[in-house]
Amino acid sequence: MKILNLLTWLSKEKRNLNIRGICEQAGIPHQNVNSAINSLDSKFISAETAQKIIPVIEKFGFDTNANYFGKGTVLSLYNNKGGVGKTTSVINIGASLHRQGYKVILIDTDPQASLTQDALDIRPRKEGLNELVDILNDEVPVEEAIYQVYEFEEDELNEKYQHFDIIPSSTKNRALSKALVSGTSAISSVRCIYEKVIYHLRDKYDFIILDCPPEELTAEPALYASDYVIVPMAPNKMDASKAVNVIQTINDANRSKKENVACLGFLFTRVKKETKLHGNIIHDLEASFPTFNTVIRSNIIMEEFASAGVDVFRYVEEELNKSNGTIVPAREDYKALAEELILKLGKNGAEKK
Repeated sequence: MKILNLLTWLSKEKRNLNIRGICEQAGIPHQNVNSAINSLDSKFISAETAQKIIPVIEKFGFDTNANYFGKGTVLSLYNNKGGVGKTTSVINIGASLHRQGYKVILIDTDPQASLTQDALDIRPRKEGLNELVDILNDEVPVEEAIYQVYEFEEDELNEKYQHFDIIPSSTKNRALSKALVSGTSAISSVRCIYEKVIYHLRDKYDFIILDCPPEELTAEPALYASDYVIVPMAPNKMDASKAVNVIQTINDANRSKKENVACLGFLFTRVKKETKLHGNIIHDLEASFPTFNTVIRSNIIMEEFASAGVDVFRYVEEELNKSNGTIVPAREDYKALAEELILKLGKNGAEKK
């Protein structure tokens, strides 16, 4: 897989190195290599082909064992309407991916700081913690604003703690939000900073998940820095009527970007499967937009863990003291969602770090 990652990186970042020329020097047809790059599917590159390419690439001074383009996937969760389960989904997608062995960091880009303060009960200003706005203002390096969110997982000795990470936010971020309204130069500047932050994190994490604010101008730089967008949406007529606007905002972020951020799909939350109206709205949106097969069902657990300052997995285990064998809809839904997400990202998936 690393040879495909390197070839993909070379094709995008080192345009003076022609993939066709590399293939000609290696004595192999370039069509299969280009197919592999375009689809990110290593089946087009046989072991024999890889062995022929490696010496040619190394001749240009590149380490074929290094990790170049095959780095962390950047996901944004965005909707221009609040109350759709966006922040709840950020923390639980992150926790589910973490429990499946991936290294995850969450970034709270919303000036309301719901992920930081409500979902995870972190108070940066009160606790004297660095946060996203400090990075954006170039006051601290990225690594000094990363904090650990602990998840307990027992090993043979019952003493193993694992964690996913977060770059928190607070109401200090509202000043940035106001600055972005001032015009395109401010947006362009913040775009560059976000890209630098992401660049710093890509080789350290499998998934970088951004909780975006609903305001379009404030969300735009985060969307611009992303690879993919997930759109949480409650299946009601008011939210469904805004679906086109959400897609338009994503398209706006793509206008000056070489590689478009892709909408992975609408994620239906607060779903009551027994309700005919919900079923009809989901069916109609599925006909027009990409969607996830997994839906997040509405249940009382959703309200409880959201106010407990932990993710659903930890809440079920620690607060409710229920084993993994107990069926809890919210936990099952977010576990299934993470599995579907990995499949949607293609056969390549993420290489666990």
